Amino acid sequence: MPSSSSLNHGLTTETNYPYERVDGTCNARKEASHAAKILRYEDVPSKSESALLKAVAHQLVSITINAGDSAFQIYKGIWMPRKVFCGIAMEASYPTA
Repeated sequence: MPSSSSLNHGLTTETNYPYERVDGTCNARKEASHAAKILRYEDVPSKSESALLKAVAHQLVSITINAGDSAFQIYKGIWMPRKVFCGIAMEASYPTA
């Protein structure tokens, strides 16, 4: 479960808050402009690829990624192969309302 300091209870769009390939700080004004509000979420059982597959078949799922993994750092594809990246099924959740 994300810490209360990192949980902002909403989603914004990439148009509103585009990815920038630099280290920096969050823009609080843009971060507060939500495209949708998440009031509740449910965790996918940890280490269960079958539960993760079931969840993604029905809705968007938020996952954590070990960005320090060398396989992730050299990855240049569009799709995230779940068997390659360690930890993709460790902490997943999806909105319920």
